[in-house]
Amino acid sequence: MKVKLGAVDYSLPGKRIGNVKLVGDLGLTGIQIIYMTSENEPFMLDYKWHRDHYLEMGDKYGVSFPSVNVSDFDFVGMIHSRNTEKGRFVYDTIDRTIDMAAYMKMGMVLYPSFVDGEIRTQEELEITCEALRYGCREAAKHGITVTSENTLSMEWIIRMKKLVDCPNFSISYDTQNYWRVARLSQVEILDFLHKNDLLYPEIHVKDGIDDVISSQLIGNGNANVQASIDYLKKIDYNGWLYLENYYWMLPLRDQGDPFDLLRQDVERLKTAVAE
Repeated sequence: MKVKLGAVDYSLPGKRIGNVKLVGDLGLTGIQIIYMTSENEPFMLDYKWHRDHYLEMGDKYGVSFPSVNVSDFDFVGMIHSRNTEKGRFVYDTIDRTIDMAAYMKMGMVLYPSFVDGEIRTQEELEITCEALRYGCREAAKHGITVTSENTLSMEWIIRMKKLVDCPNFSISYDTQNYWRVARLSQVEILDFLHKNDLLYPEIHVKDGIDDVISSQLIGNGNANVQASIDYLKKIDYNGWLYLENYYWMLPLRDQGDPFDLLRQDVERLKTAVAE
C-alpha cells in the first residue's frame, strides 16, 4: 500500500491558512480544502490573491491541495431543483468550485449529500444526480473528477452511478459516516466501492461512538477504522488518507489540547497504516 497522509482543513486547529504550516510541521503532505461560506462573506479562495497565497504557502511547507470539499451543500443541498433559489445557489457554487479547482490544479471536487442535501426519495436522487452530472461535464473540461460523499445503500449508489452516467464520476469514502448515519458496515461499503470501480483515492479518516461524529481519536470509537485500513492494505490502495477528526470542536476538544490531540491522531494513523 502506497499512501499519502494529509488532513481536511476544517478539522484542524490552525484555522485555514495557518493549517498549511501546521500540516507541514507534522510531516503531512496534503490538505483537502473545505469550501464553506459564511452568511455575509464570499469564500476567500474565490479570489486570485488568496489562491496564489495558498499555493505559495504550500510550496514553502511542502503541502499540496489535491481537492476541495464543498460543505456549503450541507446547508443548501443538491436536492433542490435548478429553477429554485436554492437550486440556483447550487449550480453557481458548482461553477465557482470548479473554477477554483482548475486554477489551483486540483484533481477532484467533492459534493456531499448530508443534512439539507440528504437523499431520501427517488426524486431527490434524480435532482441531485442532475446537479452532479452538470458538475461532471464542467469538470471534465479541466480533467477534474467529481465525487459524491453520501451514506446511500449499495443499491442506491448504483442508481446514482447510472443516473450521473459520466466517466469522471466517483464516490468519496469516509471511515465513520456509513456506520454513524445509516448503520451500514463500513468494510462492506468499502469493498463494494472498490469492486465497482467507484472508490476515489482520497479517503476521510475519523472515528466516534455511534451517531456522534468525530467524538474519539482514531481507534477509540466503534467505527472500526482499523478494519477499513486493513482492507485498503489488502487491495494495495494507492492514494490519500485525510485526518478528519474535529480537534478544535466539542466533544473531542474536551479530551485535551487540540494541537496535542491532532499530534496523537497523526501517530495513530501512521501506526495503523504501518501495522
